[in-house]
Amino acid sequence: MKYLYLDARYEKVRLDGQVRSAVVLLAMGVNGAGFCGN
Repeated sequence: MKYLYLDARYEKVRLDGQVRSAVVLLAMGVNGAGFCGN
């Protein structure tokens, strides 16, 4: 894996009848040819 992209964001989610902020973590790896691995 040549590149690793990481990001995080807050989204509003409904949990037990209440709306709360929750973190969504995103990660994507890209090889030297520019393709993502599955």
